[in-house]
Amino acid sequence: MSKVLILTFFDNFSFPQSEAGRKQAWWMANDLKKHNTVEIFYWSTTTSVNFVDGVRIFSGQLKSNELSEYDEVRIILSALEFRLLKFLNKAIRISIYILDGQPIPLDFKYPLRKLLANICSIVFDEIYILSEYQKRNLGIQKAKKMAVYLPKIDKCLYPVEKTSYPSILYMGHLKKFKGVDYLISSSYDLVEKYPNIQITFAINGLHSSLSTEKNLRKLHSNLPDNITITGVVDPLAELSKAWIYVYPFRRPHGTMAYALSIYEALSLGCNVIASDVGSNKEFFGEIRYLKKPTFFRNFNNVKDQLLEEICDEIDNRLLP
Repeated sequence: MSKVLILTFFDNFSFPQSEAGRKQAWWMANDLKKHNTVEIFYWSTTTSVNFVDGVRIFSGQLKSNELSEYDEVRIILSALEFRLLKFLNKAIRISIYILDGQPIPLDFKYPLRKLLANICSIVFDEIYILSEYQKRNLGIQKAKKMAVYLPKIDKCLYPVEKTSYPSILYMGHLKKFKGVDYLISSSYDLVEKYPNIQITFAINGLHSSLSTEKNLRKLHSNLPDNITITGVVDPLAELSKAWIYVYPFRRPHGTMAYALSIYEALSLGCNVIASDVGSNKEFFGEIRYLKKPTFFRNFNNVKDQLLEEICDEIDNRLLP
């Protein structure tokens, strides 16, 4: 008898799946459930339990609605729940698959980090991670690397031609750690230099920083012809049209170990400007514009260089 726990970090796990991390967790669950009992455990602002296609999806509660605050006690109690399960049924084998980019936040004090790592080593027969960065973060030597679950992207289903104007896409929520405020503040200069540029903010509707949301609304009000704000989108459709996808995370906490949206962008011929937080360099080291998070405080220079190249390419395409 074997049980698999897929551990990840979301505010919700709603269907249909559109956001990258949720898709990864769900693909993995559907593959592993063929031979195991599978559960998806995610951190949220509420507790809930759902059953979808034979998979139990449940959440543990955080201290507050700030996604950066874990409830340390609940993390430990949740792990001990599986220890009790093993004690009651010694025949069961429990494996954990960890998708979070930074499973244990670095602001946890060392004794707590060590305690959580030791609990995981004792409770779970097998621990699977995606990257060496995760392994170093956990401090668990027996953790094994697993293959990344990646989709086959059929380019024929999406537009072959990019937009006839320079365009930038951001997808995600409006929390500070996403770095979206850097893009918001630099948009004014970009529009001044490239009057026909289009910058799209596809917001997934999760909790936002009030100041960031206010600044985005002000930006849209000042530049309505250049700024588009949408809700949840089909990421592949949007990436296939955009010239640049921006992934300006300030820190790996709250990201996935494997940034699926970067893979999707590259697969569809979309340029990527990304911070090298977490495992990004490990997986996407070939990206031309992979920069330190502090670089994004003022990243107009790299965007200017890339946008000038894009404008030249657009002009060449429009030539008779």
